[in-house]
Amino acid sequence: EMCIRDRLKIDLGDYRKIILIFPVWGYTPALPMQSFLKTHSINNEVEIISVGAGRLGGIYEDVRKLLPHAKITRFTHIPRASDLTDKELKMMLRNRALPPSTHVKLTKGLDPFKEEIKARIDFTNPEFLAWYEERVKKIVRMGVSVIKTDFSEAVPEDVVFYNGMSGREGHNLLTYLYAKNIYTWMKEICDERGELPMLWGRSGYVGSHTIPAAWAGDSSSDKASHSAILQAGLGMAMSGVSFWGYDLGGFYNTGYIGNEERPNIEDYLSSVQMGLWMPLSRAHGKTPREPWQYGDMALKEVKKWINFRHRLVPYLYHTACQSHQSGIPMIRPLVMEYPKDPIAKTQNLSYMLGDALLISPGFDRDEYELYLPEGRWQDIESKEVYEGMTFVHIENKAFADGGTSLRVFQKEGTSIPLFAQKEVLHVPAQLWKQEDLEFMTFQKKDVD
Repeated sequence: EMCIRDRLKIDLGDYRKIILIFPVWGYTPALPMQSFLKTHSINNEVEIISVGAGRLGGIYEDVRKLLPHAKITRFTHIPRASDLTDKELKMMLRNRALPPSTHVKLTKGLDPFKEEIKARIDFTNPEFLAWYEERVKKIVRMGVSVIKTDFSEAVPEDVVFYNGMSGREGHNLLTYLYAKNIYTWMKEICDERGELPMLWGRSGYVGSHTIPAAWAGDSSSDKASHSAILQAGLGMAMSGVSFWGYDLGGFYNTGYIGNEERPNIEDYLSSVQMGLWMPLSRAHGKTPREPWQYGDMALKEVKKWINFRHRLVPYLYHTACQSHQSGIPMIRPLVMEYPKDPIAKTQNLSYMLGDALLISPGFDRDEYELYLPEGRWQDIESKEVYEGMTFVHIENKAFADGGTSLRVFQKEGTSIPLFAQKEVLHVPAQLWKQEDLEFMTFQKKDVD
């Protein structure tokens, strides 16, 4: 082990080494292999079966096999304080303005135009934790393996936590305690049945990288905003958060008169294509996000992309295991992989997925200059090879014109495991055999 003096000699610009030797807040737990498939938020089992019978053919082998991984339960504030007993009310956050003898811990709701009173959960109260723990474990025992911890950011300043913190002091800590406690309780039950739990968290704090996973919250469908989503994910990666994704297709798309409507096909496909080259891929939105809702061309493209992601699962899972063991995130800004390259430090619209792949989304650009770091790089579609430490001119065409919104380049001297089967409708959970795989290899020059 390195002593503190030796650790302090590390170049503070080498973010990869910093993450490797300063695991102050713990390592990233593993996720189940199925987490790396493309998933979809669907409201209930009836809807899953009905859409599955109609249009999912060619994307998933049997939609019913996805049910254990489609159960997402959202925990947030208690919507109606009137639903709680006096004993339960005493376990909620207390408004500072109330007299000290009053134990009703209530705050106003999220919407400033509504007068209803909502109870806010206090994760510093041991009595509350004991009360809540059994309720979480109850649904996990039913078979739920994924919980979505939505919200938790709305903590008013004028409240007092059980441990004495003010709302301002506990604002960031609450979102961590919220997810950490629920994940810990899930893990206890999942361990009993030999499973790995997963939690979708919307916000976090120091140490949240130890609670997999996170997503980008309510993002826009507009392709002009997709670069902001990517930069958020790269910022999370620089903070040591490995397992991350966003709502494919965008969560919302607001029309000119303020109504929610489906995104146009170009925005939808741009969002889905980039999202399928993220660590985690989940479609979700206020309006439908199923590809067949956007026409035959969209369905054909999305089926092709999902199929390749399923073939790529051995590489994705290998990268996830690396992350679990080392803390290095699955997606990485170029500066994390090439800390000595001054140009890499300026690149925030492309990224590495694992050790071997450089991903370059087009966003809303008709053309742009893409920087490739040292070495040689091969476009995995065209197989054209490019020299590194230079810029490549990229032109984008609309999907309707047979174009694409994203380029993928493989690094020289790497070999990427893929499922050999050309159409992968269902990825088996058991260990894969060597004969199940083939390798996409880009050899170094002059190497046999």
